[in-house]
This record gives sequence, structure tokens and C-alpha cells, in this order.
Amino acid sequence: MNKILYIMRGIPGSGKSTKAGTLTDSENIYSTDDYWGPNYEFDISKIGMAHRWNQHRVSEAMIAEKPIIVVDNTNITWKEVDPYVVAAMRKGYDVEFVEPTSQWWHDFIEAKNKVDKNLLELAEHAFHVKNTHNVPLFVIQKMMIRWQPTKQFIERYKEELKKYEKLRNIS
Repeated sequence: MNKILYIMRGIPGSGKSTKAGTLTDSENIYSTDDYWGPNYEFDISKIGMAHRWNQHRVSEAMIAEKPIIVVDNTNITWKEVDPYVVAAMRKGYDVEFVEPTSQWWHDFIEAKNKVDKNLLELAEHAFHVKNTHNVPLFVIQKMMIRWQPTKQFIERYKEELKKYEKLRNIS
């Protein structure tokens, strides 16, 4: 049986959690946001701890060999997904990077591909309409600027997997 780790990607308000819910049951979805509790009592000074907490939960789910695991975080840069990818390779999970399918997200990717033409307008839309955790507008804008395309993630994952397999065959 194939085991799969889905890594959701998208900025706040883009439809990640909605899409994640179509991939599996809620008990297989792991989000760093859960660290802040049901009232979302966010504390920036604990963000590193919150991410490590979520990475640990995902690792435990892999040890339990859950067939489907979803990481529902923003995952803007490779640095953010690397711990999950490394754990997946070690535990025999395939990795898929998943973006939202909303029209809003499609518009963002299209604007991003056109040299950031409409990003400020899209950021304001996310901030005012879809932002359930009250992420400040300037943070959303920074995320949009730092966004690394999923195509690059897929290529990097394939490279990392080849290196990992090569090392595994040596030992």
C-alpha cells in the first residue's frame, strides 16, 4: 500500500484548508495553526516551537503508518517543507505538493507569473474577505513576494529523492 504525504501550499485565505478537507478526514490533517488552540491565541515568539510541534505530530503519524497525511501550512519556501520531506523519505511516503483550486488562488498565481502586477489588490482581498486568523496585510504581502512556485518544489523533491535513494543503496 502506498503511503502519501500531501503538503498544502498557499497564503492565508487561499483555500488550503478547504482543499485539504477534500483529500482526507480531519484526523489526518496536521496544521501548525492547531498549536494555538480553538480560539487561535497566536504568539509570534512561539512560532518556531509551534512548527516543531507540528513536525513531531506528522512524524508520529508516519510512525503509525497512516496511509494519508496532510500538512496544512502555508509552506511558502522550501525551507518550510524540508523537515516534512526528509521525514517522508525516511518513512517511505510519497510526497505531493497541493495548491488550492479557488479562482482567487488561480488569480494570484497568474498575477505572480506576470511580475507581481496585481498582488497588492489580491493581498487586500485575502486580508478583508478570507483571512480567518487575522493575519496582517503586510504579512500576507510578504508571503506573496516570497512565494516559490510549486514546479520548483517538485523538481527539488525529485533531486532530493534521488540523493536519498543513492545514499540508501550505498549503506
